[in-house]
Amino acid sequence: MGGPATLEAAGGPLPEMKFCPSGGIDGSNFTDWLRLDNVPGVAGSWLTPPDALEASDWQRIGKLAAHTLDLLRRRAKRSR
Repeated sequence: MGGPATLEAAGGPLPEMKFCPSGGIDGSNFTDWLRLDNVPGVAGSWLTPPDALEASDWQRIGKLAAHTLDLLRRRAKRSR
């Protein structure tokens, strides 16, 4: 649909509208979306890959979640 630039542009005429994007979000780009004022959260399957779920690989899923939290914390520190 146009990525972060589209939602950033939507913020001008629709400042009260919030979005939770889910398509095409992954561990390498989710912070690009979260930097937008009108995106309070994102959804994505990168945290629970189908093969990890099928194998009940909770350790891998935990590592993906921990890595995501680490990136969010680093982002928060930079924005202070």
